[in-house]
Parts: sequence; structure tokens; C-alpha cells
Amino acid sequence: MKKFLELINKLIDPSLKGEILTYENLKSKFEMNIAASDLDIDKCRATLEAGLPNDYEFFLRNFNGGKLFLVDDFAGFKLLVVRN
Repeated sequence: MKKFLELINKLIDPSLKGEILTYENLKSKFEMNIAASDLDIDKCRATLEAGLPNDYEFFLRNFNGGKLFLVDDFAGFKLLVVRN
């Protein structure tokens, strides 16, 4: 997870947005959210019976979700956030 976050940090600017070209030479965008607060993570952990996986909690402490690999509004992954 740490290597993945380091890659994202290299791709995004201070506005938490960035882009990279895919293997097909298509522009792929990243739109990350600001980090989750300790309070939000604690509330989430208390709500979930199984708790949060360590890697996901590590991710939330860096970015509270985001959108990865957005290509021309028809592809991508949306990561869930611990609050709206």
C-alpha cells in the first residue's frame, strides 16, 4: 500500500488531482480526497464489527477515498470514504 500511495503522490498536484497516460495512450485522471480525520476513522472502526484492514486505514490517513484511472468518463474506480 505504501508504494501505491507514493505513486499517487507523484501523480497528483496540491489540488489532489493528476493524470497519467494508460498503455493505450489515453489520458487517465486521478481525483483524491483529503485525508480522513482520526475521529472519522475511529467512528468507522467502531461501526464496523470486523474493523478496518490496516492497509485501508493507512490509505484513509493519506486520502479519504478518491477516483482512480478515470478515462473519458467511461472507466475508473471510486474508492469509498468514511464520511460524506
